[in-house]
Amino acid sequence: MLKELPKPKPIEWEGKAFHTSNPRFRENILKEGLIPQIGECYELHYESWYTSNMGPVVFLRLKEEINTLPWDSTYDDDIWEVQIDKEVKLFEDPSMEYPQVYTKETIKPTNLKLIYKGTGE
Repeated sequence: MLKELPKPKPIEWEGKAFHTSNPRFRENILKEGLIPQIGECYELHYESWYTSNMGPVVFLRLKEEINTLPWDSTYDDDIWEVQIDKEVKLFEDPSMEYPQVYTKETIKPTNLKLIYKGTGE
């Protein structure tokens, strides 16, 4: 029996948030921004009821400290600072204990700043 997805809890937030990503996606992110999707890690590590019910999203964290990274891919990932405008709708991630949220909206490249260049190793 599939679990019922909790009702999304909206988060009021305006200002900085952070996103981690494999460096192999760096050039696409610089050109296109952060586009909601169901990525490889999302599919592999989230239960299928999340991926089928939440749909494509962009995960973000609301704390800058490196030790609060919501996802440790075991690789040296890029870290992006994301400027969140009041028009961007954020929701609590129901599966994480970290200060992690998600959006179903694209984050424009102009709202992104690469603050740590990972090696991908």
